[in-house]
Amino acid sequence: MLWPGFLGGGKRALAFAMTQNESDAFVQMDRWMQEGKLKAVIDSTYEYSDAPKAFEKLITGHAKGKIVVHVTKKPE
Repeated sequence: MLWPGFLGGGKRALAFAMTQNESDAFVQMDRWMQEGKLKAVIDSTYEYSDAPKAFEKLITGHAKGKIVVHVTKKPE
């Protein structure tokens, strides 16, 4: 969890949040997403073979949302 600066860590304050995963909360978030009340902000997506490029993007700190790496092949 704590990366040294040369690996891209140490630039932001560290904050811990303790929560419990409750299925009701995930069901509610799913409803909000379907209703358009909640939106996942995705900056970019990469295939697994391009994971190093995704990591490079991550450590720049300039992503405007989540960085997604596909770990399985997309269905055709």
